[in-house]
Amino acid sequence: MSREDYTNEKKRLDQKKDVDLQEEIDRNKESGGVAYAELNTDEKVLARVTDGIYRQPASAIRELISNAYDADADNVWIDTDVPRFKNIIVKDDGNGMSSAELTNLIHHIGGSAKRDKSKENLGIVNEVDPSRSPVKNRKLIGKIGIGLFSVAQLTREFFITTKKSGDDYYIEAHVVLHNYADPDSTSEVDARGQSFSAGRVAIKSIKTDNIEDHGTNIFLKNIKESARNQLRSTEIWSLEASENDGDEPSSNPRVHTPNFHIGTTQSKNQDIVARDEELPWSYSDKPEDRFNKLYDAMLSLAGKTVSPKLHEVFDNYLAMLWSIGLSVPVPYIDKHPFDLGSDDYPIIYKIVNSLKGKAERVELSGDQSVSDFVNLEIDEKSPAFNVEIDGVKIYRPIRHRRLPSTQAAVRNPILFIGSYHNKFENMKPTQSGGSLSFDAYIMWCPKVVPKEHNGVVLRVHNATGTLFDETFMKYQVAEHTIKSQLVAEIFIKEGLESALNIDRESFNTAHPHYQIVSRWLHSALRQVIGKYKDLKKEALEQGKVEQASQFRQQLSETIEAVANSRNYDLSDIRPVYFDDDSDTWDSYKFDSDSVFERVPKRHKKGPKKDLAKEKIRAIVSVLDLYGVLEDMSYEDQEALIADLAAVIYSRDS
Repeated sequence: MSREDYTNEKKRLDQKKDVDLQEEIDRNKESGGVAYAELNTDEKVLARVTDGIYRQPASAIRELISNAYDADADNVWIDTDVPRFKNIIVKDDGNGMSSAELTNLIHHIGGSAKRDKSKENLGIVNEVDPSRSPVKNRKLIGKIGIGLFSVAQLTREFFITTKKSGDDYYIEAHVVLHNYADPDSTSEVDARGQSFSAGRVAIKSIKTDNIEDHGTNIFLKNIKESARNQLRSTEIWSLEASENDGDEPSSNPRVHTPNFHIGTTQSKNQDIVARDEELPWSYSDKPEDRFNKLYDAMLSLAGKTVSPKLHEVFDNYLAMLWSIGLSVPVPYIDKHPFDLGSDDYPIIYKIVNSLKGKAERVELSGDQSVSDFVNLEIDEKSPAFNVEIDGVKIYRPIRHRRLPSTQAAVRNPILFIGSYHNKFENMKPTQSGGSLSFDAYIMWCPKVVPKEHNGVVLRVHNATGTLFDETFMKYQVAEHTIKSQLVAEIFIKEGLESALNIDRESFNTAHPHYQIVSRWLHSALRQVIGKYKDLKKEALEQGKVEQASQFRQQLSETIEAVANSRNYDLSDIRPVYFDDDSDTWDSYKFDSDSVFERVPKRHKKGPKKDLAKEKIRAIVSVLDLYGVLEDMSYEDQEALIADLAAVIYSRDS
């Protein structure tokens, strides 16, 4: 049999298997009977997805939220059973799944219908553009159809209950995943090209009168102990307990208790609270206010430490809420960076795409926003997508206004914006990776809060699993101080998807698109660092000028106060000149070299010499007001002033 014949025959058998299961599910709608099936993958390597390729419980929850977004949900509600975490429920009001869609999901893990043109009739994607969702026209986040099975990080048993609007029944699938860490469980099929069993499924229909209801509920049963321990921050509390118990000193290092946490339960009876929670919100607060208070709690610590760290301020659970906010396509806690205007940022620069170009100043006027001026845009900039976890409405915890300040020369944040678009029409897709388009910003601010936000994050269709890369895609220039004050986001509108690794938490760094984004970012950083140095130099010079002006003003006010106390007018004070100044009658004039003979060199030139002269003029004016200089010869006057200057500017001063 030829390869083509084999492929066609396999496709025919797969289609027959899909049809048979779909028909059995449909036949059971009235009877309530159960249909049984194997959960299959299209590749053996994907069968191992059920062992859990995702690193944290937050990753699994992030993937389920992304699936709901792709299914056109407006809302996602998650109940984690905090602080016990025995079971987790994820609900959405998306499109729901038909029997055909569920069948495809069960039989083809990793054969995503979102990217398979032969399955466009399932209604999972937009009829015109298969890269978008069917109803709301959202750019799809899901890549290869394995997102649902991120739950293997949390449990091996779960229920899917789903319904499409207009149907008079729910479909419930009870899924039990195989454990591929056990070598005996991989013996089903080893032939090349065959599908592989990832678990067992029992499917039934449940009649309902709620015709208009739609969406999908996922009930994760008996969460793994390892996942529960992570969510409960068990390592923190157990180490703290070992520090405080026993007569012998513990070998464990002293553990910092988070500023805010959900508390903990007793190890022997997890229904009994062992330590009360310390939360930044109260239970009377609205869901949208709770996350704001979580953010404000982090920001409030900025003045008490160099730069607060996420996992020192929050326990694992609260840090999970924060990281999910960074990952999924929810609105910013404040304005989107491209919605900022001149009232928000007095200083904005545009990054240019030429090799040796310099960032250009952007002058916004009136109610003009950043995106209006430079024609920046991203899909779903402000998505109508609400995520609630345990009564907390999740936002993207990045703010670009009202940030912590310092006493540094440059005190206000600086925004740099840029974009890149290239269709690579004269190159083969295998060489270029296809079209690439993105918009970006880099924000310099005096202090990045929390510290984990220092870096760059790549958002593919406004979502990410990678979070911030503090190396800025391995930028080699050793500008450590400036780099530590930068936050950057790159919004990929087209391209880079094929560079995402299977867990969406890392990239294939050799991919052409990743390399192009990296080079663009490094060029942008060069412009940002150069412009910041220019602005810092200007600020330092301006600071010196302002400081000198304030100093002169203070001297003038002091002399005026002395004159008033002596019943003189300022006009009665004779001016003081040096040999390098202009001369007038009735004035004191001294030789600079003589007066500054014993003054340290650092006070004999430039701005410091000018300020030194101002001090000496003030001293002469005070002496004149007291009549000290009246009967002295010019030589004695100059000698007195020289002696006073030597005392004032002694080497120990």
